Amino acid sequence: MAADPRIEVVAETDDGDEALRLLRWLRPDVALLDEDMPSFGGAAIARVLRSELPETRVVVMTRRQPEVRR
Repeated sequence: MAADPRIEVVAETDDGDEALRLLRWLRPDVALLDEDMPSFGGAAIARVLRSELPETRVVVMTRRQPEVRR
């Protein structure tokens, strides 16, 4: 995304607490979140943002775990 000149990446973190703090401070148009972060996952942060920053659009990404065949 950073390669697209129409998009400005304003912050990055791999911790849910820090992500929520940054989102509250920066108030971005869009938040791209990972579901698998320490402290809070992306879905939990999205629920907080829905009430605190309803103008911020949220995308929650996750990696699908491969199925284990036995």
